[in-house]
Amino acid sequence: MVKKRIIIFCILLISIYTNLSAQTIQSRAYPQNYFRYPLDLLPHTTAGSFGELRPAHFHSGLDFKTNQRIGYPVYAVNDGYISRVRVQYGGFGRAIYITHPNGYTTVYGHLSAFTPAVAALVKAYQYEHQTFEADFKLQPTQVPVCKDDVVAISGNAGASAGPHVHFEIRDTQTEETINPQLFGLTIPDQVPPTITSIGIYHLNGNPFSEKFAAGYYDEIGLGVDFTARDIQSKHKEKGLPWELAKAFDGSAPISAFVSKAKFADIYNINFKLDINGETRQQGNTSNLLFSFESIIAFVSRYITLKKGDLIFTGTPAGVGKVAVGDRLEGYMEGEKMLDFQVK
Repeated sequence: MVKKRIIIFCILLISIYTNLSAQTIQSRAYPQNYFRYPLDLLPHTTAGSFGELRPAHFHSGLDFKTNQRIGYPVYAVNDGYISRVRVQYGGFGRAIYITHPNGYTTVYGHLSAFTPAVAALVKAYQYEHQTFEADFKLQPTQVPVCKDDVVAISGNAGASAGPHVHFEIRDTQTEETINPQLFGLTIPDQVPPTITSIGIYHLNGNPFSEKFAAGYYDEIGLGVDFTARDIQSKHKEKGLPWELAKAFDGSAPISAFVSKAKFADIYNINFKLDINGETRQQGNTSNLLFSFESIIAFVSRYITLKKGDLIFTGTPAGVGKVAVGDRLEGYMEGEKMLDFQVK
């Protein structure tokens, strides 16, 4: 047994047209001329910048170029001690962390070799734990370093697309990564940026505000929400989830989308569903119990909404069965939006 219900829904196509006000980016002072560059290669050039958008994260440091070669000495940018050593198949490959007395820690990744002292500690750890990968911390007195000491050799280890040194500056207490250029480690750049598009995402999990939710969808369409009643009943009897009764192939036919700008009032749109030429359901968006904006705001409190997500809402009276061979036609303001046959 299968039932159907007509649903009018809005597709969330996030079209940003918010005016962004200027704001101060640097909210604290950082020590200038304290850290040196980790390489002596001039000019200092990078293959990756701080905050650069990567497939699954923002880049957290500077990627210093090494002339497409490995084997250059990597220097301690100031006095401190090697506080952590890491060896991975991916990630940084080989990396060291140097803690400095001014409250910051510097990170050096994709190295080809450690110093003999550090290499001995890594080897001892690997033998003791019977593993290639290593990640361990050191005490301040174990491997102290001075500014200009060679602490490693540049490489191409780990998840690296080419020889370079990944360099970070972190707050020692919070491990927050900070743009090295704020410390005076500037990179010459004479090419002004060109903004081609802007996207805004809720990174901190905050929900959409109902006040601004109208700016996060711009098209409306029709859809039919089928439920396999026989499967639903069996699962309800056993106390099981209903997902198999709702999420099967062809369970939610959808129409093409229409710009909401086409309608004088999106809260006065007539829509209906005909089955075999007879009107089975009809409604008007003025009868919605909750506005599109309040629904978007509510859903976003529990589910992260992204571009392309669909929200089904609005079920007029007339829910009932359909049979193989039935022809379903959906209309919005008299325009046919859906036309298909049950198979």
